Amino acid sequence: DRKVPFCVIIKMMDAEPNKWNTALENWQGPLKLQQDELADALIALHTLLTQINVVKNIWKDQRLNVVDMINGNANKNGHINQINQNKQIAKPNGNNNNNNNNNN
Repeated sequence: DRKVPFCVIIKMMDAEPNKWNTALENWQGPLKLQQDELADALIALHTLLTQINVVKNIWKDQRLNVVDMINGNANKNGHINQINQNKQIAKPNGNNNNNNNNNN
């Protein structure tokens, strides 16, 4: 739509954002891009690559949380520790860790 070749998108996915501005230098002639078309293409490329990076970071965070859960490590929110604490409190043998039993 914006005359950005798919191979440029793929190549730039692993590039640092400061390299994105030069992504279409070699393509301006073959694609016969006018200055305004080049500017539109670069804006579209920046937008797409930014969105891709956001999704990559979400996936990265989710994978780290899954690995933490598999390894039994607590994640940042302490969900695994809370689950383990709830298991300790709810033991069926009556040895609960709360002080309510001492009030009798």
